[in-house]
Amino acid sequence: MVPVPSNDQGNDEYVLSIIVFSSRNVNSVDKWNEVDAEVANVPERTCDIIFPGGGYTGGEVELSHRIPGKFTTAEQRQLYAENILKLQTNSWVMLSGTSGGRKFFRWYRVLNVGSIVPGTASRPVTLQGADWELAKTHSLANPNTKATIMEGVVGVFEKRIRLETSSLW
Repeated sequence: MVPVPSNDQGNDEYVLSIIVFSSRNVNSVDKWNEVDAEVANVPERTCDIIFPGGGYTGGEVELSHRIPGKFTTAEQRQLYAENILKLQTNSWVMLSGTSGGRKFFRWYRVLNVGSIVPGTASRPVTLQGADWELAKTHSLANPNTKATIMEGVVGVFEKRIRLETSSLW
């Protein structure tokens, strides 16, 4: 549950997100943390995101991740990029960011996935969802925004709610 973007700091309206996973093995979550996450084929990973399309309705974005120096050959770099940015059409990603001390999270459906840009760990992606407010107030390469890829998400349901009592936050 995250606050609805507003200029009013006393706003008690939030967006509640319910995420539906298919065949998620929660017993292996601890094991994901035990291995080198940079090279492991883990089902949850974060990457950087820029908004060439301005973040309106999700839109055109570019996902990227730094390639560690230990991957020196073109083949190693390509394999790393394909693993870390593995994404499919009709899957979901979560964008997260901070602004003015407030945290924001929103889910976006993946409409289209472009090819990995050769020699880099970046790929163009088209997202569908609400406007990403932080893209409007910051530069396109917003260091406060990350994309989280979670495999197995089959549905996201969001609803605006208002707290029945005032929030202490």
